[in-house]
Amino acid sequence: MGNNLFGQYIYKNTPIHRLDPRIKISLVIFISIFLFLLESFSSFIIASFFIISLVLISKIRVINLLKNLRPFLFFFIFILLMYFLFLREQFNQGIIVVWRFVLLIIIASILTFSTSISQLVYAIEKLFMPLKLIRIHPRDIAVMVSATIRFIPLLSSEADKIKDAQKSRGANLKKAKHIAGLLNPLLRKTFIKASSLADAMESRCYRNYGYSHFKEFKISRRDYVPILFMVMAAGVLLWIKI
Repeated sequence: MGNNLFGQYIYKNTPIHRLDPRIKISLVIFISIFLFLLESFSSFIIASFFIISLVLISKIRVINLLKNLRPFLFFFIFILLMYFLFLREQFNQGIIVVWRFVLLIIIASILTFSTSISQLVYAIEKLFMPLKLIRIHPRDIAVMVSATIRFIPLLSSEADKIKDAQKSRGANLKKAKHIAGLLNPLLRKTFIKASSLADAMESRCYRNYGYSHFKEFKISRRDYVPILFMVMAAGVLLWIKI
């Protein structure tokens, strides 16, 4: 649960925390796509300084970022090892691949640390409004995302309880049959909780129309400043040739 990227919002009075959640999600998508266009060490160094400046502005503790990176450590080592063993002449490319993933995780962490779940759901709903043209209700998508995010720590807690119960009975989770003993009750609990949630929503007359929000976000002029700055930074990186 401590390594879960979602639900880690920490309130701080910073420009990034005050930024409209729709703008933040859009910028994260833009930065993520742009990072996959970078190919040289010089461009990654500039991008890293830029992302580090975002970390400093948002006042996120370095220890929290390291906790989010720790689960991926084995994955990073595995990538570098594969390049070293089979593509040694392209080892620099392997470093860039790992570097790119590290920056992507940091960007995602900045978003989740500076944006509450309710703000994320609101932004997702508003960004998917064009789907109404093809008769897809963005409200349903937002509710599913909200339920999924809230289920992640809950299922993690249930998995820990089941695992401890299995171990207390002498189970060895390295064996397939014992792993099944962990997965079966976890899946059963998942479906039970999902069914209970559906019943609760139905009893409260959930509808995907005729609803309102407790707080409506409005995009102000200051919200466009980071967009302009981002476009300028992207232009500089493209100018020095990726």
